[in-house]
Amino acid sequence: MKRVSIGLAGGLAIAAAGMITSPASAAEVGKYLCIVSRMAGVQFEKDGGITSGNFKPAEDKFFLTVAPVTPLPECPSTRMKELNYWYFCLAKYAAQKDAELVMRGDSANAFIGMVGGDYLDLTSEGMTSDVTFTSITGILSGTGYYISYGKCTKI
Repeated sequence: MKRVSIGLAGGLAIAAAGMITSPASAAEVGKYLCIVSRMAGVQFEKDGGITSGNFKPAEDKFFLTVAPVTPLPECPSTRMKELNYWYFCLAKYAAQKDAELVMRGDSANAFIGMVGGDYLDLTSEGMTSDVTFTSITGILSGTGYYISYGKCTKI
């Protein structure tokens, strides 16, 4: 079984991502159509209030592309540190949601966003190329922190 997680920054997000990530075999490289089946979280309202519980996602379908990446040519002589260096020079795979969010990972089933605000974990479903996903999203959304779960089918 493969799983996908998109996460939050900070200790809470890392702990949550650790709980939902399993040592699964890597997802297949390629393009997937993903459908969100459940979503919960904490949402910041425009009037300053905070709402928590189950939510209906604004978009319940998205495309996800998983592909191998190569290091930047500057990596051997770069002054980048820590996460930036890993993101651009060491990570072996990239996952891109629609045409916007790009995450990197050491395997084709676990990814982290550049700012540390998004995590993605893919878990295969037996002998098929389908994967389930759990996503944790926050920092870049600006509207709150969310955990989503659903299924992706390779297209």
